Amino acid sequence: AGSYRVEARLKSAASLFEKVALRGKRADDLLGLRVVLDGYREYGEAAGGLPRRAGDHSRCLAVRQVAGRLWGEVAFSDYIASPKANGYCSLHSTYALPSGTPLELQVRTGAMHRHAESGPAAHSAYKAGAAADAAAGSAAEAGWEAASCRVARRHWLGFLRCLGRRPR
Repeated sequence: AGSYRVEARLKSAASLFEKVALRGKRADDLLGLRVVLDGYREYGEAAGGLPRRAGDHSRCLAVRQVAGRLWGEVAFSDYIASPKANGYCSLHSTYALPSGTPLELQVRTGAMHRHAESGPAAHSAYKAGAAADAAAGSAAEAGWEAASCRVARRHWLGFLRCLGRRPR
């Protein structure tokens, strides 16, 4: 069995504005968890240059099933079975937390994560802008973000208990 790591994040006010007001999309990802599966031997690249190995999909789906036992899934996109044009691969699920707050879960392998963060699928300019906006946030936003972090942390810890293993 391999190890994993879990990352939690809150969508910044600027990123939320850009998504909802400028692009006209729903904001179902205010709270986000990302599970990156590691500890598996490195492997070659599949067609299109994306690193993949037999079993990646099923391992990612198994993590999704754990989350499904905790929260009600309301949306699911499988970018592993059908990668985006830039080679991006990940499972994306949106769940309704007991409070009604939507939570986005992304599940991918380490190789998929590296491809998404620093390969052709990376969108570093967007992330850099969001980080700068978050750093320049107001005191009110900081209080809201701190409260949201506590909510995300509580759900994150419950998720880890259901996985039954310790993160790295």
